[in-house]
Amino acid sequence: MVASLVDQVGDGLFPTPRNMLDAGEAALRGNARLGFRAPRLLEATEELVKRGLMDESGRGAEGLITYEDLIRLRGIGPYAGSH
Repeated sequence: MVASLVDQVGDGLFPTPRNMLDAGEAALRGNARLGFRAPRLLEATEELVKRGLMDESGRGAEGLITYEDLIRLRGIGPYAGSH
């Protein structure tokens, strides 16, 4: 999945939030092979950008995104949030 994201969405680089949002759900499901994960990933990306926890380039201030912020996102549980 990561290789597909890099190749299909990021043009050889890890995609930015803007790349992800521009690609849309259909491209993430099919071309990037994310399947059922695509809507959750888009929803989380939109929420993090909207709340100012990261910008559209994927930059955030050091320590800005907390564990609590992550587990509030649908699809991210305690295990994923702790990483």
